[in-house]
Amino acid sequence: MRPIRTPGTAGSTGAFPILLLIVHLVVACGTAMDDQVAEVASGTASEETHLALLLAKDRAVGPLLSALEADPSPDGRAGIVRVLVGLMMRTDDPRITAMLRQLLSADPDSTIRADVARHLGLQRRRAMVADLTDALDDPSGIVREQALIALSQLKRHWTEHADEIDLRIRALARDSHLGTRVEAMVLQSVWVHERVQAARRATLGGDLARAESLLVATLDDVPGDRRAGYALGRHYYDNGQETRGLDVLRRYGMLLDLPLLAHPPVIDGRVDEEVWLSAARIDSFWQLSRHHEAALPTRLRTELRVGYRPEGIYLAAVCWDDEPQNIVIEQDADSDRTGRGYHEDRIEFYMDPDFDHVDMVQIAVNPQGMRQDLAFPAPREYDFEWDAHGEWAASIGDDRWELELFIEFRGEHMSPPIPGQVWGANFIRVYRGKEFVQWTRTSGNAVQPDQLGVLLFRP
Repeated sequence: MRPIRTPGTAGSTGAFPILLLIVHLVVACGTAMDDQVAEVASGTASEETHLALLLAKDRAVGPLLSALEADPSPDGRAGIVRVLVGLMMRTDDPRITAMLRQLLSADPDSTIRADVARHLGLQRRRAMVADLTDALDDPSGIVREQALIALSQLKRHWTEHADEIDLRIRALARDSHLGTRVEAMVLQSVWVHERVQAARRATLGGDLARAESLLVATLDDVPGDRRAGYALGRHYYDNGQETRGLDVLRRYGMLLDLPLLAHPPVIDGRVDEEVWLSAARIDSFWQLSRHHEAALPTRLRTELRVGYRPEGIYLAAVCWDDEPQNIVIEQDADSDRTGRGYHEDRIEFYMDPDFDHVDMVQIAVNPQGMRQDLAFPAPREYDFEWDAHGEWAASIGDDRWELELFIEFRGEHMSPPIPGQVWGANFIRVYRGKEFVQWTRTSGNAVQPDQLGVLLFRP
């Protein structure tokens, strides 16, 4: 016969091993978490360890905060910060927010403060907008830079802080720290772009007074902004106030007064003749970016000289280069013309002789004197059959390469100008196919005839 067991006896006997298993698992998990936290605090944690702590959620918060209070190394604090910010997406523990606020404002290591700001931006922590705004006053430039980047990712959550942040951004656009200054200029450019577009819509709608008011107010708020200055100058010029418009463009560095040269320079690729000293000079260029509207200065040193004679227009370029042996050349082996030029060093010259803001021509020459010329009869249309008539030559030196270019006033698109006439124009230096710097900052790409600067042919 089978022994008879009471329910109580059976339950007690079966529960004891299960209880032991649970205790074992708890102890084991606790031990494992302690090891994982210690690994993070040492600054040597693997991705698997980070993931394990994130999956632990609430259970990991306390040990991580305790480890942080033990003042680990900067690498250790950085690792703990990374996990804590990740845990904010998985738990509503207010201790995490309190600790991150403390680290952002008071950690003695600027790299930690910057790291906190960076992670808060990546995680879109809207509750930290006020704290990130305060971080714009941090004594460290890298912290200010990361706070600006984080705020740019949280722009739709600025709400009641928007006016204060806008004021801070305008001040930081003149910051001593380059990264901070660049980020502030990029953010500021977004605001300027919105105002310029609103002015453009007002113009198209026939409300010229509102368009002018918007642009003037923008320049009052952001003095010296080239995009707004250009828009205001073109607004005046295109709407019956030509002299006023040209004066504004000149003030913002986007009008070049071309002199009549006393005699033609010799086109030999060496910018060493005295006549070039009387030509108009350009030495201020701006980076072309497809990602934002900011006019950012370039690190490249470039100088252009431009003048004209009754027979044509003359251009000289001096392109300083620390490693001229690494100059990139693309060359069509079957002709005397440069390749498409997307990856080479070269100077590009854009002209809109009709000043109709619709069509234009391009002439490009690389450091070996190979040229490319084409016309743009309309936006996104290319005419590779158009030929520029003239001379061009280039030379490579120890610390620079130089270019001289002469284009005749003849043929399609190149009728001789009348003294006092204006042409649209832009000048671009392509560096290694990686950096594109412009005289007049266009938006998106260089082929923007409605955004070209202005050449004024002086008697």
